[in-house]
Amino acid sequence: MTSFSNDKIIFYEIQAGFTFKITEKAIINQFKKYFSSSKLNKNAIKHFDRKMSLFSLRLFDEKNLPESPDYFEITIEPHPLPPYNLLNIIVIYRHHKINEFILFTKEIEKRIIAYIESLFE
Repeated sequence: MTSFSNDKIIFYEIQAGFTFKITEKAIINQFKKYFSSSKLNKNAIKHFDRKMSLFSLRLFDEKNLPESPDYFEITIEPHPLPPYNLLNIIVIYRHHKINEFILFTKEIEKRIIAYIESLFE
């Protein structure tokens, strides 16, 4: 996708969804491990009177908000039905420079796989 303003390209964008098969069936346990000792969970316990856990993980570029011409977001969520070894992944990436856009998008699948594998280390 390309966004135009007065015939000038503002940014290039890709929105993609993947289903990723993992050998590990306990992705929710991995999310739980990262979340259980966090301040977010302690506040959730305080306000909801129960331990909470993460079901999905949504990360975004800290310095660029969604309205920025340079933005990256990834959502990782376990598929909710058995056999529980699938991840639904949604990516939104945009950049105002075509060369950087192409370079990043060429490697996006490899980057996603490496990140997911790092969750199980």
